[in-house]
Amino acid sequence: MYRCPFVKEREINTIFVDSRNRLWVSFYGKGIVCYSKEEKKLFNLSSKNSGLNNDIVFDFSEKDNQLWIATDGGGINILDLPTMKFSYLKHVSDDEQSLPSNSIYCLYKDQMDNIWGGSIRGGLFGIKKVFIKTYKDVPLGNAHGISERTVASIYEDSDTLLWVGTDGGGINSLDQKTNTFHHYPSTYGEKVTSIASFSEHELLVSCFNKGVFTFNKKTTQMKPFPIVNDSITKREFSSGDLVNLYATKDHIYILGAKVYIYNKHTRRTSILNAPQIDVQRKIAMQAIYSDDNDLYLMGTNNLFKLNMKSNELLSLVSTEERDDFTSACRDDKGNFWIGSNSGSYSITKKQEPPRRYIPTYSTAYRVLPTIKKEGFG
Repeated sequence: MYRCPFVKEREINTIFVDSRNRLWVSFYGKGIVCYSKEEKKLFNLSSKNSGLNNDIVFDFSEKDNQLWIATDGGGINILDLPTMKFSYLKHVSDDEQSLPSNSIYCLYKDQMDNIWGGSIRGGLFGIKKVFIKTYKDVPLGNAHGISERTVASIYEDSDTLLWVGTDGGGINSLDQKTNTFHHYPSTYGEKVTSIASFSEHELLVSCFNKGVFTFNKKTTQMKPFPIVNDSITKREFSSGDLVNLYATKDHIYILGAKVYIYNKHTRRTSILNAPQIDVQRKIAMQAIYSDDNDLYLMGTNNLFKLNMKSNELLSLVSTEERDDFTSACRDDKGNFWIGSNSGSYSITKKQEPPRRYIPTYSTAYRVLPTIKKEGFG
């Protein structure tokens, strides 16, 4: 792994690799930059030199040769890639079919090619091919909106049912065929920060500062799911940090200060023996990508590869304490791209020797401990 020499800015908000294997990077307050797979800068777009209407970009998605750009105050900017012309989706007062807010935090494209967005204090909304549908907070039990306007997590079931975790409104589900919501009063008040599949009839949910629970889709009841034991659960959820969940065919990974592995077949939970994991992390460990053999995890200052058969954890990247990772993604060629608060990194699939970049006033690069290959997510 090495610091990307072609990305010289710091304070990276998010990164995205499009269908043409181009890297899009947003810098806080400075718009977006696009790089070719040959590491050449193709576009530098901001509100000063293009149709981008806001320079704070939180997320990207791609649909029908268009780049969807979530901004903080400018709604969704849609960049037509062949013509490089912008169009916009924005909040319009008294128009219920417009965006619920102009501050959009996350975007997601589902299996049916619909775009979903999470807004800042404006709720969840869905955009289908011919129209945009906004779902605002409504009274509990109303089928035409969500129970709380702040959306913290989204999980799509195998039957396309969309499960939505809210910040204080518990769990909601959206039937995408009928466009109706179902609220679950038994979960109301919960801050659901992560959702994963547990079994055919159950979900596993992580609730902020409270614990992990199973949620029965039929009875709608939540039951505590101790992480090994009650003492460990209390320790993981008493610090105010998030605990993320990630499910594979055979295991569920509970990502906290440590990594806990629940075996679906034996129904036992083990603690990964990994002293290299930073217990004093600043962000929750995030699962970035998995294949048949390996799971890739992003920590505050590390990118790890976990062999899911041997449970051997390998640190692919380790940076200095103040160089915190903020986002990561994997392109279709198996290369990893990582954004941090002081620049960007690239891990190519081909083994490369360590590369060092001397700090200068303009780039302020720091020495990186470099690494090896593998795919990423």
